[in-house]
Amino acid sequence: MPSKFHNCRELVAAQAKPTLSLFAFTGEREIVQAASDPLLLHVMVGNTQAISVARENQRNQRFLDRLDESELVNTLSEQELASMKQVHALQEMPYFTLGSAQTPLNDLLNFQVRAEDGSKIKVSPRLLSKYKEQINFGELKASNHFYYVFAIEASELSALKAGTYSIAVAIDTRKQENMWQGWAHSNTLNVSLSSIHPDPNWEGSSAQAAMFAHYLINDKRFEFAELHAHQWTQNHPESVDAFSYLGDALAGLNQNKKALEAYYKAAANFTLKYGENPVEIPRTLVAQIDALEELGENTQ
Repeated sequence: MPSKFHNCRELVAAQAKPTLSLFAFTGEREIVQAASDPLLLHVMVGNTQAISVARENQRNQRFLDRLDESELVNTLSEQELASMKQVHALQEMPYFTLGSAQTPLNDLLNFQVRAEDGSKIKVSPRLLSKYKEQINFGELKASNHFYYVFAIEASELSALKAGTYSIAVAIDTRKQENMWQGWAHSNTLNVSLSSIHPDPNWEGSSAQAAMFAHYLINDKRFEFAELHAHQWTQNHPESVDAFSYLGDALAGLNQNKKALEAYYKAAANFTLKYGENPVEIPRTLVAQIDALEELGENTQ
């Protein structure tokens, strides 16, 4: 997994604004949820403006490099050359600071839940895990994306009436100091809540198994996750996800050799299911295998 972090610290630029994205464990933005299961919420905080600028800077840098090496330079007047370089000049990166030692970024996230009639619903999503991913374009650092996994526990969901709820997350730093000041809002996630899952095949399904494995691993309950995933692999030895989550659980328990074996099995199952093109193997699975293989003799 990407490296752990505590706060998002970037340079200040007034034109930059954080982007918030909210989605369910499945990656969808409209889901059906059984009140007996925890609701897993993924939040991404990023700087999409910086990514756009970095991508454009990379293109312009390549053009300028080719221009300097081409014979075209000798055919242009100084004014034409200056004009062309000005058009392709690198832009200043729109960075900002969000979060501080006193106020971590995750403490700035405010969940907003509303019922169908528009009334506000108070819930207390629990932070399970957080990590960051650095986005680069060649040698150009674009931005950091910060990811959080929250859970609204089944005990809270069971107290709510069945129906459709809208969930969003916002950041309001207008009264904060020494950081970007403003207000940003995510997309809305629509959740249809029922006392039992309307899909009769949900209980015991691979989708439910994946949800619980994801929940336990992000909550760092690796022993329970290992037992859960191991049983899943016994019931579905062809499953890619079952062995991938088993690898995650074993890695969390520092059983790296067994984790690597589980990841290899997941990759083998993926190849059997989708073909032999290694490019198609999920990047996350490849990264997990690479990370453990790099440990070499330290793998136990």
